[in-house]
Amino acid sequence: MLKRQGLRAKLLVTFIAVGIVPAGIIGAFAIVNAVSSLSKAAFEKIDAVGTIKKNQIQGYFEQRLKDIEVLSGDKIILEAMEKIHAGAESDGMVTGGSMWMYFSNESDKRLETYKKKYNYYDLLFVSPDGDVIYTGNKESDLGQNAVSYTHLRAHETVLDLVCRLLLEK
Repeated sequence: MLKRQGLRAKLLVTFIAVGIVPAGIIGAFAIVNAVSSLSKAAFEKIDAVGTIKKNQIQGYFEQRLKDIEVLSGDKIILEAMEKIHAGAESDGMVTGGSMWMYFSNESDKRLETYKKKYNYYDLLFVSPDGDVIYTGNKESDLGQNAVSYTHLRAHETVLDLVCRLLLEK
């Protein structure tokens, strides 16, 4: 009777092993495939979000460039810019001088309208030399050089610099 039970136990262990080992191997392959599929899906979603964000940023800057085109042709903006620049020049390119202050204050209300209309945080005029000669908010960038070569990286164009500075804020 012990020999029969030993044979029965051996057969039982063998049949269980024959059933469990393939199931374990199939399970392991399923887990590896699931992990691979989930990782791939996650990276595809990340790529999709990256593409969406890239398109949003490009759209934002395209819209800002269109705004600049519209505003640069506006007579009120052009007149204000010319007066403020002339005031700064008459004061020796110093912002805060009497002529600059007169033309700046004269233009503030009209330019504030544009700032609100386009939902801008601030409106800046930059002289051909890169000096910020007007800022609606009168913040620390007033009188600074917006495109000084200390800020411009070796591989950047001025447009790259402006885009980078906008993104950093």
